[in-house]
Amino acid sequence: MPAVRVVDEHLLAPVLVYSGSGGVFDNELVLSTATGLTKSILGDVFSLGVDFSHIPSLQGADFTGSTTFNGGLTGSLQSLPSGDPYIIGKGVLAVTTSSIGQVEIHADIDSITAQVAKKYVNEIVFNERILIPEASNGIHFNLASTPTSVSDVQLWLNGQLLTYGEDYSVSDSLITILPSPLSQDDKLIASYSRALVMKQYKFGERLMLQPSGTVNLQNSPTSSNDVMIFLNGQLLLRGIMLGDNDYHINGQIITFNNYVDVTDVLLASYSY
Repeated sequence: MPAVRVVDEHLLAPVLVYSGSGGVFDNELVLSTATGLTKSILGDVFSLGVDFSHIPSLQGADFTGSTTFNGGLTGSLQSLPSGDPYIIGKGVLAVTTSSIGQVEIHADIDSITAQVAKKYVNEIVFNERILIPEASNGIHFNLASTPTSVSDVQLWLNGQLLTYGEDYSVSDSLITILPSPLSQDDKLIASYSRALVMKQYKFGERLMLQPSGTVNLQNSPTSSNDVMIFLNGQLLLRGIMLGDNDYHINGQIITFNNYVDVTDVLLASYSY
């Protein structure tokens, strides 16, 4: 398109022309659009516009007013320029982000349950008999459960209350006798507080005998002490002190010490 001429010899200011293809005269400037701008002529209308295809390439823009994203957002919404997250979960709250940029804030129910149980839901274990096996050398013994606090543990040796720190120490569920080793004739009794564990229960779960001669519980029991196995209505024994074991447990697997037939009815009751 040839340059548009303004015929006015008295016009002293520079004149913009759309194109310089027809030559540029004195006092004329060609209008050139940089990246992000467009120009067009439609009929007798000359228009300047914005090339929105370049807008996403802006870096470090500050938006002081409200902003609307009609096409959605992509990328992570969690990271600071340093790469550190600016949304951080505290305590029982956790923050995650998906590959498409969604941010999810959720509560860790297991953590909440554990903290509430530890702080508020305790029970007292009274007169727990601590066996003294030969392998312990009369020095180290284990409680059946981990106490909520070592200061909550009380020990009686042959009826005499012992003093914590002088007569014994506690680390988690391990008790160490300090003055002198105990013998298998000694009677060691413990009382302490422990977190009350939320349990579910199975009653009369039908067990199917495997070709290996074992059966599998549907769930992992909280303790082998809580398991009751019935063979044709007869409660089987899993003795600890007397050794009268009809079966033993390893996780969810029960192995019988005596022959069990596939025609026998096996039931289990336990907590998990």
